[in-house]
Amino acid sequence: IPAWTTNASQRKGVFITDAPPFAGVKRIVAFSQMQEYPLIIVVTAPLETVLMPWQKEVALLFLLGSVFSIGFLLMAVKLARAVRANELAYSEIEKQAADLQIANQTLNVLSITDKLTQLYNRAKLDESLANETNRARRYKNDFSIVILDIDHFKTINDTYGHPIGDAA
Repeated sequence: IPAWTTNASQRKGVFITDAPPFAGVKRIVAFSQMQEYPLIIVVTAPLETVLMPWQKEVALLFLLGSVFSIGFLLMAVKLARAVRANELAYSEIEKQAADLQIANQTLNVLSITDKLTQLYNRAKLDESLANETNRARRYKNDFSIVILDIDHFKTINDTYGHPIGDAA
């Protein structure tokens, strides 16, 4: 009996033998001394036979653990890709929203500005007049407007052409 596994004062124990005493096969030995009788019960079996069911169970658990780990890894990769795709889509939406806001601002300027003179057009003039009239009424202020109409401007366009009329 190897000294590191049991000693003479122990009443029970378990140890593994070296190969030579039992036909070259390592064995596990368990013993117990009975208290009421002068008897020692010894049970022995080849180590491989005792460990085989445990080894099979460990191998099965390792295989299942590996399969689950690979499955979780694949799910994590797929989730990471989906999150990245979502971030890219959100970034693209933000860019398009910014572009749309700029386009709307441009359209707003175009809708209230005369292309030739870059001055406010009739629609903006009507809106401004209504706002200023309401403000003058609210604060009881005087309000004036001056409008100039150039007579016979059509003859300048007809005589000298539209580019000259535009310049004028």
